[in-house]
Amino acid sequence: MLESVKQVKSLHFVGIAGSGMCPLAIIAKSKGYQVTGSDLSRGKNRDILDENGIMVYPHHDEQNAIHADALVISSAIKNDNPELRWANANKLPVYHRSDLLAKISDTYHLVTVAGTHGKTTTSAILSYLLDIHNQDPMSVVGGHMHHFDASWHLGKGPHFIAEADESDGSFLKYQPTTSLLNNIDKDHLDHYGNFDRVKSAFNQYLNNTKPNGTTVISVDDEASYEAYKAYKGKKISFGTKRASDFQASDIKVDGQFVNFQLKHKEQNYACRLKSIGPHNVANAVAAIATSFSLGLPIQKSADALKSFPGVARRLSIIFESPQLTMIDDYAHNPGKIAASIEAVATAFPDHDVFVIFEPHRFSRLDTMYNEFIHSFTKASQVYVTPIYAAGEEPSDRHNSSTIAADIYRASSVDSYPYVNEDQVLNIISHRNHKKVVILTVGAGDSSKIAYSIKRCAIAKQKDTSTKGTSPKPETQKEE
Repeated sequence: MLESVKQVKSLHFVGIAGSGMCPLAIIAKSKGYQVTGSDLSRGKNRDILDENGIMVYPHHDEQNAIHADALVISSAIKNDNPELRWANANKLPVYHRSDLLAKISDTYHLVTVAGTHGKTTTSAILSYLLDIHNQDPMSVVGGHMHHFDASWHLGKGPHFIAEADESDGSFLKYQPTTSLLNNIDKDHLDHYGNFDRVKSAFNQYLNNTKPNGTTVISVDDEASYEAYKAYKGKKISFGTKRASDFQASDIKVDGQFVNFQLKHKEQNYACRLKSIGPHNVANAVAAIATSFSLGLPIQKSADALKSFPGVARRLSIIFESPQLTMIDDYAHNPGKIAASIEAVATAFPDHDVFVIFEPHRFSRLDTMYNEFIHSFTKASQVYVTPIYAAGEEPSDRHNSSTIAADIYRASSVDSYPYVNEDQVLNIISHRNHKKVVILTVGAGDSSKIAYSIKRCAIAKQKDTSTKGTSPKPETQKEE
């Protein structure tokens, strides 16, 4: 921890433009640290760092770090990185990003949001509700919050909202005053080895809550319900299935909204959530329950849901025309993918759902392959892109052709290797004007594929003089 360094004034971030590192670097600078970084990529986050006056070296070199008091890394940084090697050789302190986040947040009422699914959406809703209640929270989440136009918010209030990422076990470094647990599902077995260890880690996460703190725990899935029963401290339950302190019922999809009833004690609240898919009801209930635990009135939170503007890449509509709707989503494990497909199929019942699936990590495929190939039963067609390695060594165990064949075998859904934009759009054009949703799912380059198809679709519309319709204005800026 940073307490071990008496005079830490300057921090150097390795891989500073990463989605988790960029907002933390900006927050660190706002707290008075001198911040520099290095990153090979040149994209939107580099521009954001430039705008915030943070020096970013476009290469990794030991000279970049020689003026820093400490190095900050993420789990993505390999041991052979020259800056990390230099720091270790010269006994420069090296901290994981979670160490820095724990240090910066220790003067706040820290609220951490954990769970296999829904962390980003729940964190964003909670941050939005606290802002609606004039709490002005400090926030850092895993996606672009449209309300704040960033994945962070430099709030001046007493609360710090942070996602607690279980993927590498670093979420166990936090000692929150309020801890939220959405669910516990099988994932990240490459790190934990088996599901029992996953469950044990989430139980430890809850037990790290400060003695005078509160936990807010879902009782919907069996593993989180067992964690709720085992936890001995102050706790609040929520859910959509079992009886709970905050219970959602009468869930009804209304296009791109979801209506539901929320019951707390003997009081009922009518809620209308601006979101595609009933699976986000649990995220909204979690956020309301947590805001209540912080002393905020339920009615105002419930009323605010209908204007929640959402999070980028969480079932985000990026294109609409009379025959084609395009939706981009970050889903990259089996449970998330199945939930996203079902949500889209429910919201667009008169459309076929074409899914473009980008497999994420060879290790995730190895440990959850059977679950993956059974995740597409609600789709009309599936197109499988090359595997996004996320820094892992390539493997010949799986490829887009074998995955597509196995999806068809497991789910009886027509599945093909993804080739290019024309492949999908040409098939759609020969479907006798049947309405189609194209849903891209993945945590790598799938969003780039989505916007490439969008550009191609717009070009085809302009070239087709017999059609008198044109696409609606863009609903979201290209990420």
